[in-house]
Amino acid sequence: MKIITEYRSIAFAALERAINLIDEDEISNLTYAALELRMALECLIYQKASFYKDELSDEEFSKWQPQKLLGVLLEIDEHADQSVEMVIESSEGSEYFEPIKLGPERLLSMREIKKHYHALGSYLHAQRYPDKTDSKSRTKLKKRLSDLSKIIESAVNSPLQDVDIPRFSKMDCKFCGELIVRRLPLNDENVLAKCKSCSAKYLIHIEQNRIGWEVCRAQLSCANNDCQKDISIGIHEVKEKKRVICPDCDQISQIRYCVVPCSAEEES
Repeated sequence: MKIITEYRSIAFAALERAINLIDEDEISNLTYAALELRMALECLIYQKASFYKDELSDEEFSKWQPQKLLGVLLEIDEHADQSVEMVIESSEGSEYFEPIKLGPERLLSMREIKKHYHALGSYLHAQRYPDKTDSKSRTKLKKRLSDLSKIIESAVNSPLQDVDIPRFSKMDCKFCGELIVRRLPLNDENVLAKCKSCSAKYLIHIEQNRIGWEVCRAQLSCANNDCQKDISIGIHEVKEKKRVICPDCDQISQIRYCVVPCSAEEES
């Protein structure tokens, strides 16, 4: 939880600095405000990603652009960018018990990240026509910064913070032994899981609270013309020059990509 608290506090400090800079209304101050708000966006997405650390590889977690990292989170959990609200109520629906709303947790959505993050970045580079940084451009930038600061402020100051009540399934990878942790969807739909260590893929079947893991496999034909039995390997193992051994005849085969002739009219 320490990491999560630090990200939120960094975002809050960046937001405060940005608000002060926006009020000064100079183009140089507005540019610095854009930088601070980008920092706040990054921190809030990294904070959210902290809850998924057991499901993310080091490479995925190191994505510094919030849009890319949030995209990875949405592959794991389709609700990762949706604000939530918690309510306490009687399980029996008693008329004497008024539901208690604990308030919402405001999360940044992918739509908001796409709308603002790269747009802010355009103001952090040298302008192609610096003499055209007039009052109209400054007013436009100030409005964007003001709008975004309100969005970030609502996220930083949410009545609820860091809400996460997941349901997990775990299994040791059948290829490398690494523990795989996968968050399960709320609607019990089948879901894919991937090993962080070797990238092996699994399909998780969910039915009536029963959970089963199935390896995603590829079927290859033995290169021995006298055999041609199927060879089953993990789909993650299908790579150029990968060698496989037929379990029936011990023939060693190698996976190779090939180039074949085609006509100019054929689609690529």
